[in-house]
Amino acid sequence: MGSRNASMKAAGLLMAPPRGWDEQGGLGERPTRPKLLGGPSAGSQPWPPALLELSKKEEYDGNWDDGDGMDEPGFRQGVESRADGTVNMDDEVYLEFEEEEEVKPAPGEQKSWDMLARYMASFKPNTSAMFTRFIDEVRHSRAGIEYSEKGKNYYTITLFSKGDYDFIKRGGPWIFNQNALIVTDLDPAKQPSETVLNSVPVWVKIYDVPWGKQNKEWGMKYGDGLGEAMEVDVPASEHHKKEYLRVRVKLPYDRRLQPYLTIGVKGKPQEKKRYRLQYECLPYYCTHCGCMGHNTDVCEKKIQGAPSLNYDAHELRCSPQKKFEHRPHYVPPTAKRGLSFASFGSAVS
Repeated sequence: MGSRNASMKAAGLLMAPPRGWDEQGGLGERPTRPKLLGGPSAGSQPWPPALLELSKKEEYDGNWDDGDGMDEPGFRQGVESRADGTVNMDDEVYLEFEEEEEVKPAPGEQKSWDMLARYMASFKPNTSAMFTRFIDEVRHSRAGIEYSEKGKNYYTITLFSKGDYDFIKRGGPWIFNQNALIVTDLDPAKQPSETVLNSVPVWVKIYDVPWGKQNKEWGMKYGDGLGEAMEVDVPASEHHKKEYLRVRVKLPYDRRLQPYLTIGVKGKPQEKKRYRLQYECLPYYCTHCGCMGHNTDVCEKKIQGAPSLNYDAHELRCSPQKKFEHRPHYVPPTAKRGLSFASFGSAVS
């Protein structure tokens, strides 16, 4: 270092120490603004050519000569030596373990049930109010719930009653501020990126289905055409059949709602039939594109200039079916007596 400073002084490149510093580099008094040694400042003259040469050499060579990798006896030099050998650019971490067996709790031992939930809206809800309303919807709740926010409207839910778990899994859709809260089992073997919550279970009424096709087989076929069929409200007898067939379907959010279901026969295009559809407890949907989860003001199809499908805000909705609706009635036989048809307006001679 001494020889280098001497050479720089001889070339007139080393400036005097700034005010407040002594010759040994110590702080004698508080400096007002330190100045750079050998470097130009704003408004000063550019570096001399000799200093530029020296600076470029140090920029590339540094303080070490990594050329041959063995400059000093017993010590390896160079980039490879810092990695203690040749660098493998194709290296990646791979860990392999024995397959784990799923351990299921014995009947009666399970004390809690974990579920995953997602609020299907483009905004963040009032979480506390949403889960308070959620518990109110579970009217026969035997215990409370714990929930934790996971970001981007995802939540984990812990239930402490098997009855609550069964009711929540079987019920729904759970609606808060006209948008759906989708709830499903939490699979501990899945990664968060593998967990997809993009469909809501809704009961669909399919009108004018032939009497002979109001059964589970045909109901599942119709439901799979709309999304993923989950179950069919199969009439218990001929007297329980109605003007519609109810099918519970997982409706995808990336597909528009269908106002009709068209059924055809292979090879006979002229025999097409059209069944009108209505949805129970349907979440909010866009009247421009017919998709759930957003309103017309933020519809991407509308912003892109796609023509409107002119959905009505109410025509696809219907009230949930009540248990006492369409139930059959039994009329007991009357006591035997002489037949008289006078009350039906028959002619009497």
